Amino acid sequence: MRLTRRAWLALSGITLAGAGGALGWWRRRTERAAARADPSFVAALVDTLVPDDGAAPGALRLGIDRRVLERAARHRGFARALARVHAAVVRAGGAGFAQASLERRTALLARAVEGEDVPRRVRRAFLHVRDFVMLRFYTDRRSWPSVGYVGPPQPRGYPGYTEPPRAAERTRGCPRRA
Repeated sequence: MRLTRRAWLALSGITLAGAGGALGWWRRRTERAAARADPSFVAALVDTLVPDDGAAPGALRLGIDRRVLERAARHRGFARALARVHAAVVRAGGAGFAQASLERRTALLARAVEGEDVPRRVRRAFLHVRDFVMLRFYTDRRSWPSVGYVGPPQPRGYPGYTEPPRAAERTRGCPRRA
């Protein structure tokens, strides 16, 4: 069979239509995975990672759980990571993870993501979710006083950078250079 221009265009059109259908299927599949993200599990996970200790607000009080759910709805890789962590916790015996005490949740989470028999992809998924939660927690201004951080030294850029700092603006304990 000789491949003519007309046959080539028909073949490429069929190929593109098939690829478009596959892409639509994949999007629907990941949207279903993101929609399956259990808000009660996410809230319990966030509260387990950064609990409220009385002196400092926990990640749950800062609304980090909503940010995790938003991220899972927008990014399919994050939704898959969250689903892997959820499945690992359930396999570790955490069917009632959201209702368990903080100590029990911590033990379940450790059993689910640590150990020699835990697949590497589960560990990586957990680290991905944990890093997202920690980054959002420590970049929230409401968490700064709990770690003794008062904010950036010059929040509005470098005003008057050509002049020496005034006495009140000097860093504590650092003598002025001559």
